[in-house]
Amino acid sequence: MRSRSALDVGSRFFYERFVGDQMYVYSKGDMMVALTNQLTGTVTQKVKRVGFQEGDIVCNIFVRDDCIAVENGSLEITLTDGDVKIYVPITFLPAPQK
Repeated sequence: MRSRSALDVGSRFFYERFVGDQMYVYSKGDMMVALTNQLTGTVTQKVKRVGFQEGDIVCNIFVRDDCIAVENGSLEITLTDGDVKIYVPITFLPAPQK
């Protein structure tokens, strides 16, 4: 994965994208972080005004094939069993190894 400077994290502002009882989502630069306080079960939330463009595909840096597309300016994020996900544009991830 590219460095923190390539993601433009250091010089960009922190934005809260969603604050709820079971999920918290923020972004900084080209990175979006989703956290939950639910250690068991599944939490799903549609997050609006995500800071990415319509049709952009973002992927979880921990699981390469966990990708979602921006639709109607929103992302539907699902966290299971205390997951933490860090989404970046798919173009920031290395190509899959063969």
